[in-house]
Amino acid sequence: MLRGPGGKPLPRRYHGMLHSPRKVREEGVLGLWTGAGPTASRATALAAAELSSYDEAKARLRALPVGSLQRDGIALHLHARNGNGKNG
Repeated sequence: MLRGPGGKPLPRRYHGMLHSPRKVREEGVLGLWTGAGPTASRATALAAAELSSYDEAKARLRALPVGSLQRDGIALHLHARNGNGKNG
């Protein structure tokens, strides 16, 4: 939920796909892409952080003297995934 000045919740103007014709009428076709830039930027930063931490965890796990973690496989992937906080 979006918050305005003072932390008060802002009212929702649109509630889903069925309101898209109304949005086009009020804001034009380009209004459908409102917020796409900041959302893409946030997703890019998040993906970069996840990928780099996964690669680092995987490299450190491979250096351990555990046989099942020294080669690519499900064990190495699961341990590296859990090490970087991405559990989904």
